[in-house]
Parts: sequence; C-alpha cells; structure tokens
Amino acid sequence: MRNLPNGPKPALLDSMTKTLFLLIAPFALAFAPAAQAAVTIQKSPLGLATGTNAFIFNTANTQGGHSQGSVVVGGNWSGSYYEVRQNGKTPTPDGIGKDGNAALYIGGDNNVSNYIRTLNGDAYIAGDVKPLQVNGGGKTYQEKFDLAPTVEKLEKLSAQLFDTPGMKLAINDPNNVKVDLSLNQLNENGLKVYTIDGSLLGGGKTLDFLNAKGDETIVINVTGEKVNWGWSTNYNGANLLWNFEAKSINIKDREFTGTILATDATVTQSQNIKGTLIAQDWKTSGSPSLISRTFQGKIPVVSAPEPTALLTMGGFLGLTLFSRRRHAAR
Repeated sequence: MRNLPNGPKPALLDSMTKTLFLLIAPFALAFAPAAQAAVTIQKSPLGLATGTNAFIFNTANTQGGHSQGSVVVGGNWSGSYYEVRQNGKTPTPDGIGKDGNAALYIGGDNNVSNYIRTLNGDAYIAGDVKPLQVNGGGKTYQEKFDLAPTVEKLEKLSAQLFDTPGMKLAINDPNNVKVDLSLNQLNENGLKVYTIDGSLLGGGKTLDFLNAKGDETIVINVTGEKVNWGWSTNYNGANLLWNFEAKSINIKDREFTGTILATDATVTQSQNIKGTLIAQDWKTSGSPSLISRTFQGKIPVVSAPEPTALLTMGGFLGLTLFSRRRHAAR
C-alpha cells in the first residue's frame, strides 16, 4: 500500500475547502459587477388602444356625438345615438376584427335606443347587436375579444409613469402656463415628465411649451380625485399624454388635446377631445367629437436587472449542500 505524503489528510482537505468557499463567497458577491437594468423604448405603449379614438374598459353612455376613428367599449353601450369612424383612413385596433377594418367593438350589449352608426369599417358586438347601422361597405360580426391583457398593460403603464421623476407644473400667470422644456433634465430619450394637481386644471388657462424640438414625448401626471377640465394647448397632441389618477373627469369648458390615460375614471365629455380617450367609463352630452390623433410618443421602459448576486450565492450554497449530501451518502 502506497504511503501518502506528509500534510493534511483528505477529509481535512475537504473540510477546509468547504470552509474556504463559505468565507470567500460574501466577498465575491460584494465585488461582483451589478447587472444593468435594460432600457427599451415602447413603440406602441398603449397596446391595443393605439389604433383607437376611444378605448373604454367598462361602459359607454352617449347622448349624441361622433368619432373620426375606431371605438372599443369593453362592456355595454347605452344612450341615444353615436356615429363611429367618420374617417376611413384612421387606424384600427390591431388584434380586433378581420383585415384591419374594425370600426367598432362592444364587449357587452348594444343598448343604444336610436342607433350606433359605423361610417367606415366593420362592427363587432359580443352581446345584443341591434340597433346598429353599418355603412361604407362594412359588415357586422357577433364575436368577443379578450381586452384584459391590454387593460392590465395600461394600468401598469399608468403606475409606471406616476413613479417616473418629473418637474412640477407651476401656475406662473393668471391666464397662461409657460413650460420651458429645456429646463427638464430629469428624463432621457426625449421624455419630459411633469406633475400637477388636478384641481388647477380649470379656469380657462392656456398651456404653452417653450424651446420644444418637436420630437419630445410629454407626460403630465395629474393627481387628485376629480378634474374639471378648462385648459387649452397648441402642442402636438400626438406626443402629449395626460396620466390621471382621478375617478371623475369632466371635459366641459374647453377642447382637450392629447391622449387621456385615465384607468380609474369616468370621463364625461361635452367638448371635443383631440386624441385618444382611455378610461374606465365614458359619457357624452351635446354631440361632441373625438378627433383622431394617434399617440406617437415614445415611453422608455426599465426592466428589472438579472439577480446576479442572488444566483451566485445560490450557486455557492448549492455546491455546499451537494458536497454535504455526497459525504452523507458515503
């Protein structure tokens, strides 16, 4: 039998190795490079709502009015009458209907007492179809689509935007609010985020953005439970998004410009909206219009970094446990 050389015996070496692993692991973790969070730009941050003039999670009650673009209502639609998609060149919601020609989707019953009329495109009704007029060569289909993934996406987007650092909009003039975009250096990738108390949005003020390059995406987070809209702005509505936490929004004194992201709100509309309306419920009075302005803004999304340190620690623990099990089996 061959003699072993002088030095620690194999069992002792194994014990020392395990001890060394446990001692070195915390230092290895401490000096390991942190994984970087990935930043991506959402080209269609509104999901299915991107190709609509109105995307309503729950119910609609219209006492007159019309839209230039397509309308999606997740629940029942009641009221007197409404005309949908006057402009056949406007986009349609991707994922609803056939051949990209959807003008109208109602996920519940059509309970409108007079009529809903589609002027360009097809109508999709999950529940009771009548009364309905489909013009311009469109067809009627009784079919249901799943809006839940888009609703969840929009709710997450709203929460993410509220968590994004932004500057406070200051009321610096009795009649006008002037915002110098060049002063906002908090955000990257052309995004400019601001915040304002919703109670300040009445009173007939004009919102002007100064030193705009023309390609900025402007997000305004609006706090407060109730908003009575009274402002106007000349900024490009395709790059302007208003993110509301309100339960009630009344568009009654002036035309609204920009996308309305109001995932918890009932929006009552009696003035025109020049942009996409996204809301929980929707009501109209006085025959207002929805004017198509598809949101073209870019919203950066930060994904969570890979948990490198946690995986490394798990690897060390796994090696140790594996070693112990092997010795226990001997």
